[in-house]
Amino acid sequence: MWMSVTLFVAMVAMTMMSGTVEATFDQTAWNEVMTTYVKVNQSSFGIQNEALVDYSSMRVDNDTNYYHYLQQLREAAPIETYTLNDQFAIAINAYNAFAIKQVLLNPCKVSFGRFCWLTASIRDISGLGTQVWDMPAGFIGETEYTLNELETFIRGLNDPRIHACIVCASASCPNIQPFAFTAEAIETQKNHSMTQFLSNQQKGLYLDEANNLLYLSSIFLWYQNDFETFTFPSLNGGKPFGTVVDFVKVFAPPDVQAYLADNPDVVVTYFHYDWRLNTLSNAN
Repeated sequence: MWMSVTLFVAMVAMTMMSGTVEATFDQTAWNEVMTTYVKVNQSSFGIQNEALVDYSSMRVDNDTNYYHYLQQLREAAPIETYTLNDQFAIAINAYNAFAIKQVLLNPCKVSFGRFCWLTASIRDISGLGTQVWDMPAGFIGETEYTLNELETFIRGLNDPRIHACIVCASASCPNIQPFAFTAEAIETQKNHSMTQFLSNQQKGLYLDEANNLLYLSSIFLWYQNDFETFTFPSLNGGKPFGTVVDFVKVFAPPDVQAYLADNPDVVVTYFHYDWRLNTLSNAN
């Protein structure tokens, strides 16, 4: 009995010294929000197979799960104290929640009395010369983050797949998923998100074999360094990919993978990025 107590005390001390939170962050409330308000297999602005957010219903419903989730984040321990898988899940879900929050709180780009010039893009939201990316967006624990700050934290985890998981409320963004990312499923979910993104020929990847052109999302241009140099244990044997095309080969549809293997001289170009809102009201 004395040995058991001693061992227990030692284990507690080690946990306190490591600063790691052992309990997994509960993503149930955010999963309920996503399954309720994300509508899949939609199209908008010529982009097929979109996942669109029903912002209008979210405003009307005043959804308790949504506010409960934001409160959960507010009461969380510092994000760095969670396990790595939890850090991915917490930060990705929080980024998406905070982007949605900015849209919900700012339905009008300009308003005068009853007149409302509707917000058409998240980039319409700004304050005193500050872009939406640099405005306070939400809390995780005691730390208040902007969208840029939270993105920087997520990128610091060194996994380029996150660029298919975080969604900036825009039509050309990767699809927002109709589920919450979780620590238990994060590896599968990151793979799914990137594979799905690169299967969308209007915003992710399109191969023009006749002209030997590979069209990619502008995300691969803006974050080229991440795709080329980041290393993560479960990707490419923990080695950097070296080129964007080498990264894309892993997650592209099989026919594209085969073409890229046989045509290393393929020319990469990029889609125009459509910043209009990923809102269900834009579905057609």
